[in-house]
Amino acid sequence: HMPRRTYLILPVVALVSACGSVEVKATSPTGEQLRECKAIIKALPKKLGGKSRVSVSGSPYALAWGAPPVVLRCGVGRPSNFDEALGCQSANGMLWFVPSSAIDDQDSDVVMTSMGRSTNVEVTVPGQDRPPVDEMVAVGDVLEQTTTKVGDCA
Repeated sequence: HMPRRTYLILPVVALVSACGSVEVKATSPTGEQLRECKAIIKALPKKLGGKSRVSVSGSPYALAWGAPPVVLRCGVGRPSNFDEALGCQSANGMLWFVPSSAIDDQDSDVVMTSMGRSTNVEVTVPGQDRPPVDEMVAVGDVLEQTTTKVGDCA
């Protein structure tokens, strides 16, 4: 059995080491959001949902964990696909907008955006890691400590 097990492990190791860093689309927080993003990035856990942090390129206001990665971008605007009729999902009092496409297709990646805070973040969770409860709770706890509630899901 040993050679077979070794054979199964090797491709995974090769994939992880070939990864390098996760390329992220930059955000441009300014003023208060810039200060809050720095605090959010500093306060986020080294592990998220059991995944360890991996390096990110493209933005100093982003973090990623695991492979395929859970990616967080700080200082995002209101999602372009925001749907008022759909509203937000609440996790421990933190509001998240999850697009209907992610709700309809339970295998797709989830791109969820915190709402109603002085600074919002976008978290992309790979389809295989659904539901994104750990991420909603852990990130929400950090937002609770580092940002101010400024509104509801709008």
